[in-house]
Amino acid sequence: MTATVINESLKNNILTICNREGNIDKFYVFDNIPQNILPKAIKSYAKTMDLNEMIIFLYDDTVFGSAKEGFILTDKRFYCKNVAESGNFVNISEINNISFKKGVLTSTIIINVSSVEIKFNITQIQERQALFNVLNKTIELLKNNKSGSVTNITAVQTPVMRSPICEGCGARNTDYAQRCEYCDSPL
Repeated sequence: MTATVINESLKNNILTICNREGNIDKFYVFDNIPQNILPKAIKSYAKTMDLNEMIIFLYDDTVFGSAKEGFILTDKRFYCKNVAESGNFVNISEINNISFKKGVLTSTIIINVSSVEIKFNITQIQERQALFNVLNKTIELLKNNKSGSVTNITAVQTPVMRSPICEGCGARNTDYAQRCEYCDSPL
């Protein structure tokens, strides 16, 4: 079994970036991601997330806090979903450029990968620029620190591993759980 761990230096740098931009509504970092919305976001647009990806932050772009639209940044990928669209993702290593287009009702984060653009619309009015700054600086940090940002830890024994994603409710559970911690369905 391989578990992904972000080293403390990188984690502290990411937290510093987030703290510099101030409080961003419905933006959750590392262990502060509410466990009631994470499964909804994963089920909505990050179903392809690998078990060994470390979630860095989640942004909920819904009005009522369902997290079914927004984005998740992991140590390996950027997952996003706009209203009335299907989810999309890109590997961090493939991102060439990130830009920001400010609009009146929505602003757009544009991620360039080769000749393809992934556009994510930010509908929440406040903190648009701050959100872009955090995303842009964190992705830059991840790309620049790719050699030392993540440590792979190999366990001596490999127990039977069940999927930590519940088929019933989409909740992310601990790696070795036999039942979902949220809906009690078997894993």
